[in-house]
Amino acid sequence: PQVHVPACEALKSLCRDDTRGEAALEAAQMVAATVKQKNLKVPAAFIEVFLSLRFDASLRVRMEESGGAADPRKVRGKGYGKGKKKALDDVDKDFREADSGMDARERQRVQTQTLEAMFEGYFRILKQGKEEHEPLFVPTFAGLAKFSHLISVDFLGDLLKVLQGRLQSGALTLQMQSQGLLAASAVLSGQGTALNVDPSGLLRLLYNMLAESMPHGEAALAPEDNAEHLMVAAVKRYLCDQRSIDLPRLTAFVKRMGTQALHCGVGPMMGLM
Repeated sequence: PQVHVPACEALKSLCRDDTRGEAALEAAQMVAATVKQKNLKVPAAFIEVFLSLRFDASLRVRMEESGGAADPRKVRGKGYGKGKKKALDDVDKDFREADSGMDARERQRVQTQTLEAMFEGYFRILKQGKEEHEPLFVPTFAGLAKFSHLISVDFLGDLLKVLQGRLQSGALTLQMQSQGLLAASAVLSGQGTALNVDPSGLLRLLYNMLAESMPHGEAALAPEDNAEHLMVAAVKRYLCDQRSIDLPRLTAFVKRMGTQALHCGVGPMMGLM
């Protein structure tokens, strides 16, 4: 039996159930370090552990807006003597010890380090992955799509460059290319809007993929991870964003989709229409 399967499931459960985040941080750092040490020779289930991580986006926003958690002792009046201050400090300490939670600063530190470990693993897979590492791309693309709203703007440029290079390498299957396009779209529609990235390369890839994606006959689009279903989802994502496509390109896409709809089955045709 494959020992890594129950081990990965245990790690996923740990990440989902960890309310403080410290155990999840250790798990994320261990996964990232193992990916590096093993030179990407790890099972895909190992990378799927990242998908079980929990991040408090609202806490991150509050920290960015306020510049950190407020310390109630800083807003007390000058009339508080040392004795009263010490008493209040003792009460505050007792409450912190009784509470299993963490203060905002510590929680942000833990979550930031967890994010760094996770994206370190994703970046390494995208940049160093080869044909034999294809199974790792699926959870990597899924993770980028899921956590794209948490990516730092400073990191987005390099990430998008590596992601586009991977998609345009021609070494991925149609299903993986579709998943990668969906991940890139999620990144661009989030904080990526601040980068003013030209999506021409991604649009060309999507346009060329349409010519070979739709099966002939009566093939259906189910299940949802079917390559054709993912392709239709990518087409909807890119064509519905008017900021990323001009009228001539949109017209070319409509013509190609109409041509493909004439030759494919009912399921793919309804998806395109």
